[in-house]
Amino acid sequence: MAINYIVNSLILLNTIYCQPNSYKINDFLSPNSLGNGVSSLIVNGHPSPNRRFYVRVQFTNSVYMCGGAIIAPLWVITAAHCVLGKPEDIFLTVGDFHVRHSEKEIFKVVRIEKPEGYLLESSGSLFNVTIKNDIAMLQLQRPISDRARIIPLCSSKLIHGSPVRTCGMGSTNGRTFDFPDILHEAHFQTNDFESINPFILNGIKKCREDQVCVQSPPTSTKSNICYLDDGGPLYTLQCGTGVADCLYGVASYSKSKTRKGEKCNDGSYFSSVVHMHHWVKFVLTKFDLNSLFNYEH
Repeated sequence: MAINYIVNSLILLNTIYCQPNSYKINDFLSPNSLGNGVSSLIVNGHPSPNRRFYVRVQFTNSVYMCGGAIIAPLWVITAAHCVLGKPEDIFLTVGDFHVRHSEKEIFKVVRIEKPEGYLLESSGSLFNVTIKNDIAMLQLQRPISDRARIIPLCSSKLIHGSPVRTCGMGSTNGRTFDFPDILHEAHFQTNDFESINPFILNGIKKCREDQVCVQSPPTSTKSNICYLDDGGPLYTLQCGTGVADCLYGVASYSKSKTRKGEKCNDGSYFSSVVHMHHWVKFVLTKFDLNSLFNYEH
């Protein structure tokens, strides 16, 4: 009973969210949406404020990297497809990525946990894959001392059209491997349907329970996650502010329409933290009760 209470206090931070009409218009708008629409950011995002919970997941023998989010002193959440190797092949970079050349700290990984329902299937093409329950938890060799870097997990589903944001350091144009040297952020709103076209009603699939489907707000330039944004956080905001509230999803993949030399232009998909929060509780209870007892909101 005591353990269940502690676990629930860790995960269930917010059971009531702001409704879409409770947000100010600035919660939807990015700086470029007020100008001429020309942008070279996340794809079509903007330089991010300091999202201290963001981490880079990196590999000892590869230039490939993913994003992630700190959810407890010893734990980071990322995408399962990002971490195919052994724990000793992975390290995390923690710091303030909104500033160029800021001091960073390196953390080794000692454990990788993936849900039994994780599925990655390919039909022969990099851009034609099926991914389900695409979430992994990484346990660190030593704890992150700065508790202000921890982002709590969301506990309940947002209604259709709710504002959310994501941040990352992936490709900024979808055509070349052009990566920024500071963190960038994109604005989305949740979409209950898999299609990102709200005017097509026949044959639309509902967004899967293990996913968060999003679309760009009608007031802004169309944004997408792209190369190396995988594993990055999707988060809600405190009402009327730009302050991150809780972790709602993990960047999984983006789709591409057939255009010469252009990718990441047909919708972004995230794994649902709300759908997986019972599994997260199970992992923390099994491997690290100290993170539960020491966690403070």
